[in-house]
Amino acid sequence: TARTGGSTEVSYAEGRVFFQKMNLQGPLDRVLKGPLPHELTHILFAHHFGFAAPRWADEGGAILSEGAIQGAAHGKVFRKILDKRGQFPLREFFAMHDYPADIPCLYAQGHSVCGFLVAAKGHKVFLAFVRDGRNRSWDDAVKDRYGFEEGEQREKAWLSWAAKQAD
Repeated sequence: TARTGGSTEVSYAEGRVFFQKMNLQGPLDRVLKGPLPHELTHILFAHHFGFAAPRWADEGGAILSEGAIQGAAHGKVFRKILDKRGQFPLREFFAMHDYPADIPCLYAQGHSVCGFLVAAKGHKVFLAFVRDGRNRSWDDAVKDRYGFEEGEQREKAWLSWAAKQAD
């Protein structure tokens, strides 16, 4: 069976996408359900923001676009991470710009956090939150967009939501 996957390259100049390239491989029916929406989300985020979104938001949002099967797979991985208390604290996670050593956690937690934020206030608020967090501070952005006054409050709300998703 041919490997199914994709990759996207984007470069920026003066706050705009200067170059984009997407590569997809695999059987068409599988590409249409996973890699195509995933990679298109990266390109759409790039054009929307005019900058590289933080990896957690970029990958988490892209996984949300893939649908239920891929989401369930990442949910299963994340349940194991939660059981071991291996997740990144949100304050650290939001500030993460690059890929960490634990890439499976980045993907699974990114999917969970993005799912939580989109479920709470919708896609438009999520996109505004990502822009605000990058341009100002994540603490101010999460307070302004989601009403969480402190780190512990948002951490508990997200973990409670994540636990319900695991059931």
